[in-house]
Amino acid sequence: MNRSEHGEHSTFGQWLKGLGVFALIGAFALLLTIPIWKLVHPLNKYPLEMAVYPSIILFLSSLFLIGLSKRMLRPYAKALIESDARKHVLLLRPFAEDERSIWSEFMYGEKYEEVLAGVLSHIGPVIAVGRPGERLNPSGASRLYVPDEEWKETVSRLMSSARLVVLFLFSSSTKKDRAASVGFTWEIDQACKVLQPQQLLLMLPRGAAILKTRGYYELLYTKRKSKSYLRASKGYLDRLNHLLPHPLPPEAGEADYIFFTQGWTHRLVRARKFQNLASTLKPLFQNLGLKPPKQNYWYFLHEPKTIMMVVYILVFGMVKFLAGLLNK
Repeated sequence: MNRSEHGEHSTFGQWLKGLGVFALIGAFALLLTIPIWKLVHPLNKYPLEMAVYPSIILFLSSLFLIGLSKRMLRPYAKALIESDARKHVLLLRPFAEDERSIWSEFMYGEKYEEVLAGVLSHIGPVIAVGRPGERLNPSGASRLYVPDEEWKETVSRLMSSARLVVLFLFSSSTKKDRAASVGFTWEIDQACKVLQPQQLLLMLPRGAAILKTRGYYELLYTKRKSKSYLRASKGYLDRLNHLLPHPLPPEAGEADYIFFTQGWTHRLVRARKFQNLASTLKPLFQNLGLKPPKQNYWYFLHEPKTIMMVVYILVFGMVKFLAGLLNK
């Protein structure tokens, strides 16, 4: 990903954002025509579907366009590192776990990597090496794109200069890309060789399942997903156990995160729920000598799509109620 492509993405992202805002205004304007038309023409029956269906289409289009523009306008890792004096946080994961599909922009709420990056950004700029051939920054950490022949050297350099390295020790599929799996295994080996204990944070299958399912961990769906991740990730966990000075205890499979203190003494962390990630990782911040971020109980208000959806549903309900009254 070169600078010219980055500039083209930024320009196109601004256009998409403007188009998304225009579509959003159009969606609300169409809804409001229903009660206005009935007030002006009380005897003329106005089919609700004439405004409702186009309004819904425009609203969904605005969600997609604004979400896509957000990805296009996200700064790339090099620019982020240059503009932030703090040491960076490096995310290392199997490429298959990236939420790359543009259709995911229709989804409610933040992506799991966005939530994690939002908390870890209190430590430093959150970056990751991008998937080869990728044209668009996925949600979450800012990407750094390097040629295949340079990725090992780049990852080693980024590890040695990082404040924190996060290993995503989970896989959502047993059908692994062999090349990507070998690459991530090499990253696990390097992390155990070059990092100091306090520099390493492990995200385990249960923690990933909670983030990926919006934190509804008390439901069977999340528990089932956690077990699936654990089965698919067994090779990664076994390798890590072989490399660490002290093997992880059996109860590590029930933890969400693991960090280390001096002498590679492990600390198991178990999250209570999705929106408590900041308080869950409080011991990690203390271990790094940093002030933990405050828990944001209104985290959902930071996601524009959530606000847009709530407001649209409220306006839709009010319009339908008013239309019903005016029909009588």
